[in-house]
Amino acid sequence: MNVYVIIILLYIALSAIHLPLFGPFYTEDCLAPVIAAALLIRRPPLRHPIFLPLLLLAAITAVHFLQGGENAYNLAVLVYLAGLYLFARSSTPPPQAMRICGGVLLTLIILGWIGDAVAFFLFHIRDTGLVFLGDDVAQTENLSFLARRYAFLFGNPNVLGSFYVLPMLLFLRGLEEKVPRFGKKQWLLLILFIGVSLLPLVSTFSKHAIMTGAVILAFFANCLQDKFPRLIRAVWLPILLVGLVCETTVLYVTFPVKSTPPFINTTTGMYAIHQTIYARMPFTSPSAWLVGSSPARIHQLYPKLADRRAIRRTLLQYNALNNLEMFSTFMDPHNEYLNLAAFYGVPALAVIVAFFILFALRNGNSRYVTCFLLAFAFACLWDDLLSKRWICLTFAFLPCPKTPPTSTTTGPCISQ
Repeated sequence: MNVYVIIILLYIALSAIHLPLFGPFYTEDCLAPVIAAALLIRRPPLRHPIFLPLLLLAAITAVHFLQGGENAYNLAVLVYLAGLYLFARSSTPPPQAMRICGGVLLTLIILGWIGDAVAFFLFHIRDTGLVFLGDDVAQTENLSFLARRYAFLFGNPNVLGSFYVLPMLLFLRGLEEKVPRFGKKQWLLLILFIGVSLLPLVSTFSKHAIMTGAVILAFFANCLQDKFPRLIRAVWLPILLVGLVCETTVLYVTFPVKSTPPFINTTTGMYAIHQTIYARMPFTSPSAWLVGSSPARIHQLYPKLADRRAIRRTLLQYNALNNLEMFSTFMDPHNEYLNLAAFYGVPALAVIVAFFILFALRNGNSRYVTCFLLAFAFACLWDDLLSKRWICLTFAFLPCPKTPPTSTTTGPCISQ
């Protein structure tokens, strides 16, 4: 392994620890200057089509920062993530390193989950530091399962849910070169490990699990494509169905389920409170539609666009009326599409969506890309995911073969 691969593996390890330093900065961000220097030193990234736009965006960000612009931080995030993607894409670890890195991270998460379960059930320790306690929402009997959700070192189960796809992708991609030589024992051990590794993810009760499930489906689809070719062609269908169900729980209060038509509580869901508000923001002025609004402007607009009566009606469904002021004053959108439109404008949203569509079309012969992008598109309906460092790394490590996968091509070719 060269030094660049070691840097990216260290970055992944620090991301899993998720230790905050100050504000939005974490330990892995200490490697940002090293990554920036590597991008300028290495020759391969200079040939990547994203490199020149990255330098231009960095220059615009610097000018904006020197002028005291409020959007300098948001622009800096885009520069950082684009640079991280480019560096990781050109520093893909070899299969063995991927397998070890992903396997170790999954094992640590499993051990943390086992330790928490032992502490809770045997010693009645409710808060082990590895869980999220959601007592407000869980006061409703039908939502009691949300009272205690596994979060590992991330503090928030949804953050762990979004992180989970990275170690799973690394582990499965690192195994692909060994799959053709697997016997029944190896397959049994692999399925057992994947099954056990999903238990902590299930314990997060996070809808972000759809991304991890998509990666697992892609892996098994590649392995079974010769035996079940027609079935494998519809591998995207379970992702679509699960995504639609998950989005229903965002749009409506789906708990408790009713025994009469339409069988679900059609009151607007909790996430829909702030999503509705952010959907109106780009249309408050021509400039907001064209170039978005500054963070300060968004904080001003939010309470003006909030319907306190509707918010109160929704929070009553969750027994969370004590959060009325918070939901009426300011909340993040929990929707990447609305987040981009509010902060950067509708044209910027269109450009980014077009980028991912082109990415999918260009790499349509990769099941990993097809499955993950579909799951990611759904997950963006209930969270702001593009700012997550591990999502950026996941995109960087997706295999993009130049030729369709066949039974003799188990190790995907990475196009740099």
